[in-house]
Amino acid sequence: MESSISIIRRLTSFDGPQMTVDGAGNPIPWASTTMRGNMVSHSDAAGALAGSDAAAANGSSGSTGSTVSGMVSSVHNAVHQVMGGVSLLTQGVTADRSSGTPSGDKARPILTNDFGIPLADCTHALQIGGHPVVSDTVLFEKQQRFNRAKIVERAVHACGSGAFGYFEVTHDLTHLCKAGLFSAVGKRTPMFARFSTVTYGKEFPDSARNPRGLAWKFYTEEGVYDILTVNFPSFFVRDPTMGPDTIRSQQRHPSSFKVDFDATFDFMSLVPESQLTNLWYWSDHGHPCGWRTMDSYPVHTFRWVNAAGEGVYVRYKIVADAGIKNFTWPEAVRTCGEDPDFAKRDLWQHIEDGGAATWTWYVQVMTDEQAAAYYVDPFDATKRWNDKDCPLQQLGRIVINRNPENYHRDVEQAAFSPGRLVPGIEPSPDPLLQWRLTFYHDAQLYRLGVNYHQIPVNCPFMSKQLHSNSRDGAMRLDTNGGAEAHYYPNSFTVPPAPTPDLERANWTARHIKGVLARTSASRSSLKPDDDYIQAREFFLGDMTDTDRQHLFTNTAFPLSRVSRPDIVVRYLIGMYKVHPTLAAGILDALQPLVAQGKDAAQKAARSITLESIQRQADSMPHASIPEQGYIPRPVSV
Repeated sequence: MESSISIIRRLTSFDGPQMTVDGAGNPIPWASTTMRGNMVSHSDAAGALAGSDAAAANGSSGSTGSTVSGMVSSVHNAVHQVMGGVSLLTQGVTADRSSGTPSGDKARPILTNDFGIPLADCTHALQIGGHPVVSDTVLFEKQQRFNRAKIVERAVHACGSGAFGYFEVTHDLTHLCKAGLFSAVGKRTPMFARFSTVTYGKEFPDSARNPRGLAWKFYTEEGVYDILTVNFPSFFVRDPTMGPDTIRSQQRHPSSFKVDFDATFDFMSLVPESQLTNLWYWSDHGHPCGWRTMDSYPVHTFRWVNAAGEGVYVRYKIVADAGIKNFTWPEAVRTCGEDPDFAKRDLWQHIEDGGAATWTWYVQVMTDEQAAAYYVDPFDATKRWNDKDCPLQQLGRIVINRNPENYHRDVEQAAFSPGRLVPGIEPSPDPLLQWRLTFYHDAQLYRLGVNYHQIPVNCPFMSKQLHSNSRDGAMRLDTNGGAEAHYYPNSFTVPPAPTPDLERANWTARHIKGVLARTSASRSSLKPDDDYIQAREFFLGDMTDTDRQHLFTNTAFPLSRVSRPDIVVRYLIGMYKVHPTLAAGILDALQPLVAQGKDAAQKAARSITLESIQRQADSMPHASIPEQGYIPRPVSV
């Protein structure tokens, strides 16, 4: 019978030098053989990890394909050891998708919540200075409904694979951050990584166009630290209220269940802040050549705090040591048919053959003064920090070198949350990040239950202490607190109840000022060109001639499948505002594709000219009106 701690330590191949040890020198995570409720005694630790546990802690790895006996009962053993009137509502108005106008009642319908209460602004969270508030029932209802939209399968990032490894500090940045996992050069922290496509389900081929997710889980002595990233340096939206809409615009049609290019281009054309990410999406970065050849960006700004309480703002860039490698569109299409599991197979086989996938972790740094003066809002998730403005400082390297033993146990049940921050790492006033701190955890509660922290891949096996006063819930397998008082503070617990770490764990006090309102907190929304300037920099400065030509053809093919020419025009207006050459290149690639088309949309698209796009682009700041709920502006075809 094998324990959870043995499983996770064997999978991470961790040798144990940083762990608490007993009198005999045996590594102890935070556990002992003596448990009082969810509290753990460090004084009664002798012989806590014997047999296979001790062997695993000292480097015995076993075969990645080995069979684990007694798996059903081992989970209990592991956790016990180490974890202390519908018809009325649908009448009246229906959508006519072909025209984009309501039918039935002539008046434009009013958006409501599930209980019929009219909604006002549906594109901004209720927030103060970039901090969404918990009293925003509209945002909570929308996100909670979205989190529960699918059963069992992840709502996003459903199709993926993962592996274990470690993070090693290579450069001393302790003057910037007090986090324990960065405390010394050469220090290694065991970790797990999961890679995935984002918006579609498990049926989606690995090499098709989609953002890619790279999620990193670090088992530190101060608890589990999660970093959730994508292979783009920015995201499509900056307000959390629009997060579910972003994902749905890239999912299948609700009626036909086909890939829905109408929705994808419609949303992109109406959300001007998405322009930088749109170009990354339609470039060859949209179909990378496997998991091992992608860079990794959290897209959010964090605040690092050092031991003296001094803080700076940071962004991470985790660079693939193998270099970025992307498929061309024809290569991606062929690979989807010939080897739909290409990325999963490539990572697995590379590790199985004795290889390792490695990344170098860099940090960009801004002081408060630099952040206030930056040319775009540094807390806006739709913007990036340019390397020339914020030079990369090397922190360490990530080595992924051990395959999971069981996909469901180790990969499917892996759960990540941006809110899992260790002391020294804090959030910035990025409203999308502030919201993600809570709702990712909520999604895992729905998917895996309230005790998902007891699953081996999620358990904080390296934490020096685990004194949680959580209780009950389905599948609770530890002592569940025993006879201890189930509230804090209390005077009943013997030994005395653990106390908060007020000195080290508290977030630093920050002054927040602003007006409570449903409006954008990003200063980038105040100047229209701010939503195009970085897309322009990427198009002109970062892309080669070949990259640009691929971008034109990659965009033109799905654009030729859009059923309404006004959507095509609005998207091209946005591209023209990025740069005229961009719109011209897409239009030139589009025209041959619609030249022989027989449907009305393709016939109409033949008449679109660059001069018409230029005239309309010059007459409007955006193809939509963001301050009026991103409603589309009238355009001519």
